[in-house]
Amino acid sequence: MLSGDREAIAKLSICDLEEILAATLTGMSVEEFDAEAKKWIETARHPRWKRPYTELVYQPMLEVLRFLRDDGYKTYIVIGGGQDFVRVYARQVYGIPPEQIVGTAGGTKYGYRKDGKPFLTKDPKLIPNDNDAGKPEGIHLMIRRRPYAAFGNSTGDREMLE
Repeated sequence: MLSGDREAIAKLSICDLEEILAATLTGMSVEEFDAEAKKWIETARHPRWKRPYTELVYQPMLEVLRFLRDDGYKTYIVIGGGQDFVRVYARQVYGIPPEQIVGTAGGTKYGYRKDGKPFLTKDPKLIPNDNDAGKPEGIHLMIRRRPYAAFGNSTGDREMLE
């Protein structure tokens, strides 16, 4: 992961990804995660285009989302990637609030700080793995409705489109 070798990363199994989650996120508060995600969104630049990722969004998709919302539809993002990260990113870029993002989520754990205040920390389990068959399962779990329309851009979308 740290090398940035996309070919090697693509070959990682779910178990490998769970190990990476455990090593990097376990014990991080949800607020710390959100702050790190916001910091990355504000500073990261695409290596080829040298521009913020927030500026490199597929314009026709933004137009479709706007058209659907203007016509009274509620729009969601259903993604195999990290739900918590996309929840930080999507409102700014797509105009979609966090509660309308369904993705692969890490667990959370309720606990208490030394001062007695409660808090949530990231936990190293995936719930659910929102890819392939996990997408329609996640839609059912989080939205509880069949979509009127769905769009996809990867083989991980096939079951959702079915």
